[in-house]
Formats: sequence, structure tokens, C-alpha cells
Amino acid sequence: FAFLRGYPVNAVSGDSYLVASGEYRLPVVWIERGYDTLFVYLRRVWATAFVDAGTAFQGPFQIQNVKMDAGVEPHLEFELFYYLDTQIQVGYARGFQAGGGNQLYFVTAVSF
Repeated sequence: FAFLRGYPVNAVSGDSYLVASGEYRLPVVWIERGYDTLFVYLRRVWATAFVDAGTAFQGPFQIQNVKMDAGVEPHLEFELFYYLDTQIQVGYARGFQAGGGNQLYFVTAVSF
């Protein structure tokens, strides 16, 4: 387990991990539009609010080592080159325990 939103990479480490996440997804706009023969077809935009709690450990689990975060992410979903379903998301997360802080991140994903 190497990444918990709102914390630096490897803020927690171990050979076992436990994570619980909750999120609420809110549709913002359904676009469903392309322009002429341009290779991009815009589908939709939605927003996500999330809360995570997790830790990594070696040996017995200790609840006092659990780290929590919360944040938001807007998502843009579109079709690229007529058949590649693609997503772009920009996120902001805040880690609440020691070592946590404000974090901005950018994620892209393509499924084919």
C-alpha cells in the first residue's frame, strides 16, 4: 500500500493494509456532443466528494495508526479517436493526521 490521498507517497507502509472509502458522485452535466469530425466526443462531467481511512502495517493492526482524509474531484468523461473511453480527473485531498496536508493531483484513464 503506497498511496493515501492527502498524504505523501509511502506515508504508511507494511505488508498488510486496511482501507475504507466512501464517496458521493453528483452528475453535473450530460454533454453528449462532438464537433464535426473532430476526434473527441464529450460525454459528461460529474463531481465526487470522498472520505478515506486507511493504514498499512506489519504485525498486528493498531487503530491509532489509521489516517483519514477527505476531498473532492471533478471528472470529465469523453471518447477519444472514436473508440477510446477516456477520463480526466483533478483532485484535491486533505489529510487530517500527522504527515497529512493539502494535495492536488491529476489522473487520466483510458479503457479499450
